[in-house]
Order: sequence, then C-alpha cells, then structure tokens
Amino acid sequence: MKFRLLTFCIFAFGALVNISCPARADDGVLAISGYACETIKDDEAKSTARVRVTDKASFNAVSGLSQLKDYKEQLDSHDFNVMVYGIVDDYIEDLSVKTTEQTDNKICVQINGYVMPQNVNRVVEAFLQQQAGEETVSDDRATETAAELSADITEHLQNEMSETALSEVTAPAAPVSAENGTEEPAAKHRSRVYVAPVAFFNNTQSPEHAKIIAEWFEHTGNFETTENPSEAAYSIHSKILRAKIDAINNTSNRLQMVVSVELSFADGKDSKTVHQNRFVLFDNTEDEQTAANKLLKKLLYNACEQLEVYMQKEERQNGNISTLPPVITPAGLN
Repeated sequence: MKFRLLTFCIFAFGALVNISCPARADDGVLAISGYACETIKDDEAKSTARVRVTDKASFNAVSGLSQLKDYKEQLDSHDFNVMVYGIVDDYIEDLSVKTTEQTDNKICVQINGYVMPQNVNRVVEAFLQQQAGEETVSDDRATETAAELSADITEHLQNEMSETALSEVTAPAAPVSAENGTEEPAAKHRSRVYVAPVAFFNNTQSPEHAKIIAEWFEHTGNFETTENPSEAAYSIHSKILRAKIDAINNTSNRLQMVVSVELSFADGKDSKTVHQNRFVLFDNTEDEQTAANKLLKKLLYNACEQLEVYMQKEERQNGNISTLPPVITPAGLN
C-alpha cells in the first residue's frame, strides 16, 4: 500500500495544525473516511498491526463510495474486493491516520483522505475490461464448445431480435419525483437524443439493438430520438463487453453479461458512463438466445434509467422541464 506524506493546513504566523486539509466538493475530488479495529496477535509488532488495520480502514472507506454502490451489489465479494483494493493501493491521496484506541491486544484507527474521480473510473474500466477478456470455462465443458456457444449467442444478438423475449421486460414508467412521489411535469421542449449502434466485444455493431435504448427514451415523454448526431443534445454510446455462458452442473447454466453505456453532452460537459454486470442462472431446457436477449434489454434499460438522472438535471437547468410547483403552506403553519 502506498502512503503519501501528510499535508497540513497553514494558519496565521506560520503555525502548523496537526490535521490534514479537508477535500472540498468544488475541488472535484471524492473525500473518504473509514474506521476499523484489529486484534494485535501475540507474536506481532504493534507497528505491523497498525499497518494492517490502516489497510482495513482504507478498504472500508473506499468501498463506501457511492460511485461503487452498483458494483458492490452486482459483483461477487471477491471481484468487488479486487476492484476496491485497486483504488486503495494506488490512488488514495493525502491519507491521514489517527489511532483512536490502542491496548496490548487491540488497535483502532480512523483514516481520512480523498481519491480523484477519474482514478476511480480508471480502476473500474480496467477491471471490467479484464473481465471481458477472460474466457475461463467450467471443468465439465470443453473450451471449444464454450467458444462456439459464445459465438452463437453473439451472432444471434446481432441479428433480428426475438420480440417474444424482449417484450417480457417492461418499458419505463413515467419519471417520478423522489421528493414527493408525484409524476414529473411534462417537458416544454423534447430534446433530441442520438443513439449509436450497440458495439460488441468482437468489434462489430448492431443498429437493431440501439432501438432498445431509443425506445426507452421515447417512452419517457421528455426526449425524442434522431439519427443525426449533429442535431442531438445528448448522445448514447453502448458496448457489450462480455456475453458468456458457463455450465454450472448437468441441469443449469450461468449467463454473464457486462455492458457499458456512455452519455455525452452536445455542450461539452464531461460524459457520464454506467456499467451493468449481471449473472443469471437458467435451466438447460431454456433457450439460451432468449435468456441472452432478456438480460441484454434489462441491462440497457437499467443503464438508461441511471443516465436519465443527469439528463433531467440538464433539462431543468435549460428550462425545458418545468420545476415542481412550490409547496403552499396553510395559513397559521408558517
């Protein structure tokens, strides 16, 4: 684990105060804070235990980042831990460590610091790309068979989709305000969205699957799609990073799919990227292509729902969506 020298706030007359300068929101950084306790082993030096508990507190701090919430829910614990330690080991900055409790057999520490958002994204992207490149198969299925199956699914996804399978995933409901549960007001102006063909991990593209995303945004009522990117206020680029089936046993298969969906703004604001990673189990008697279609549509819909939050914010700032009316307080309750 890499530790940087602590920086200290300098006050008047050159006095140094023994606390690290807090990361400000307008600095564009992600402040972290974590706490942990560890038992000091009989044959262990206290300095060694302190390094160990600092590592644990740093892990707790980074794993609590809101930017990693979805991955914590989607990945198994081992994969998520690998991702978190990729950030802990290399990208925590201005780390400060304070011992809050220490006895002969126990030590507790509080850590504070920050990480840069782009470094978090860098670790996540590298991890997902690594996952997408892995082609490990279970012992009861030959590598050649698994490769052929993956190719079959990819080919099917690139061809005309099964309407029966796709219709089983519900289209989005009208946007709802998180503040009071009421439906969002209708848009004054429907901004245009360009949806690029969905890219596959084998460098092919599918305009057909772009219709899944276009359908989602059309259904919200606040946007309309266009085939001309120069006319669009927003552009959506998506990629299927992984589509893979493993045999779990003689009766069940496991399908894993990883997708990446990026939202870019015509006005040059920083783009937003959402990753979706899901495993689903299905019976050997079920159609593999239908399972793949259903999962793909679900993941693309989930990604669109997350990205629309940024778009709604942009639309309000531009006056295209009316803000909710002010709450009228009854007389006497002021």
